Amino acid sequence: MTTRIKELWRRRVTLLAIPSSVSLPSWKVSLSLRLLAMAAAGWAGLTLLVLLLGAKLTGYGMLKADNRSLRARLAGLSSEMAQSRTELEAAREADQQVRALLRLPPPPEAVRPSGAVSRDASARLVAAAAPGGSGGPAAADRALLQQFLREPAGAAADPLRSGLADLRRLSRERVASYKEIAVNLAWRRRVLAATPQGWPAPGRITSRYGYRFSPMRSDDGEEPENREFHPGLDIADAFGTPIHATADGVVARARRSGGYGNLVMLKHDLGYATAYGHASRLFVREGDRVKRGQVIAAMGSTGRSTGSHVHYEIWFNGKTVNPAKFLKD
Repeated sequence: MTTRIKELWRRRVTLLAIPSSVSLPSWKVSLSLRLLAMAAAGWAGLTLLVLLLGAKLTGYGMLKADNRSLRARLAGLSSEMAQSRTELEAAREADQQVRALLRLPPPPEAVRPSGAVSRDASARLVAAAAPGGSGGPAAADRALLQQFLREPAGAAADPLRSGLADLRRLSRERVASYKEIAVNLAWRRRVLAATPQGWPAPGRITSRYGYRFSPMRSDDGEEPENREFHPGLDIADAFGTPIHATADGVVARARRSGGYGNLVMLKHDLGYATAYGHASRLFVREGDRVKRGQVIAAMGSTGRSTGSHVHYEIWFNGKTVNPAKFLKD
C-alpha cells in the first residue's frame, strides 16, 4: 500500500497552454503530483491568511469607529455634566436666597454613606496623632479604610466618576434643602392660617382687655362702681355691621350663651380659639368650617350689653389673651 502511494506521488502532470493566436508559441510544464499538491496547499494557506488579515483589519476599523463614537458620546456627556453643574449652582444660589428670606440657617452637608469619612478628616486624624511609643487606629480610621476598600481601583483618578459623584452629592443637598424649605413653609402656612389677625369688624374700641369698672347699671339704677375683669375687646359700630372670622377654623358654638347673647366661637389650629358675642344674627352653624375674612354674624346688642357692638375674645391653650396684640394685619 505504501509503495503504491509513493508511485502515485511520483507521477507527473503535464500542463499544456495553447494560445489563440498562431503567432504565439505554445508552452507546457510537467510537475509531479506531490509538487502540485504542495502548490495547491500553499495557495489555500495564502488565501486563508489574506482572509484572516482582512477580517482583522476590518475589525480594527470598526473598533476605531466605535472608539470615535464613544469619545464623542463622552464629550457630550461631559458637556451635559458641566451644564448640570451650572444649573445646580444656580439652584444653590436660589436656595440660599429663599433660606435668607425665611431666616433659615444654611443647609447641612449631604449625609455621607454609613461609615464614610472624608480624606480631609483622615488628614486631620493623622496630624492630631501624638508622639509616643503606643497607639492604634481609631474607629474613624477603620471606617476610612473600609471606604477605600469599597472604592474601585483608580476611582479617584477618573474625572467622569468624580464628576458624577459631585453631581449626586449636589443633587442630594438641594433635595434635602428643598424638603426642609417645604416643611418650613407648610408650618408657616399652618401658623398663619391658625393665628387670629386683624379686626373682626369695623368700629371703635369702647372697652379694652383687662380690669375695668362694669358698664352695667345695678338693679337700683345707680352707676356701677365694682371692678370686673373684661376678657376681650368691645368694638362698637352700627347695628347689623358684618362680623368676620379672624382665622381659619371650625365653628364650635353658634347659639345664645348667657351674657354673651348670640355667640359664635371658633376653634383654630395650634391651640387658638376666638369668640364673637352680642350678635344680632348668626350666619354659621356648629361644625361649619370657615376661612379668615368670612362673615359669620351681624353686630347687635344681645345678652349683657349696653349697645350695638361685638365682644371679641382670643383664647390660647385654654386661657384668654389680649386681642389688641392681634389687631394688626
